[in-house]
Amino acid sequence: MSESGENPSLNAADHITDLAARGRYHFTTNEVMAATGSSGTAIRAALRRLREKGVIAMPYRGFNVYVPPEYRRLGCLPAEQFIPQLMAHLGQAYYAALLSATQLHGAAHQQPQVFQIMGARNRPRISCGKVQVDFTARRNAAAIP
Repeated sequence: MSESGENPSLNAADHITDLAARGRYHFTTNEVMAATGSSGTAIRAALRRLREKGVIAMPYRGFNVYVPPEYRRLGCLPAEQFIPQLMAHLGQAYYAALLSATQLHGAAHQQPQVFQIMGARNRPRISCGKVQVDFTARRNAAAIP
């Protein structure tokens, strides 16, 4: 390791595998660049190759998730496993709403096709593999417990 904490011998795939081994399934492109000491172009190319293999997915630009083998057919982690980290990354208050909330509380009569989020403002739908996330705006979303 160098004095700055970077490990130039560590490549992107090894870094992502190390994160997953420690139970962390989300990471940003900038984190991988800092950890490996590689250029942005090289890291983006490495991440693209991993996405093509189905090892990672990018639900939001610059925010990536490791996809364990049991979710590879889905093409992404289930929404409830990456939305808290994504919304923290975006710095936005939110809560699971509508049919998604009823499912999480065990009151849904059927499996929702889309994970629904209530936030302070509307955002475009996230499509990550077969996982869909819809956003609905509510002005006082941060005030809701």
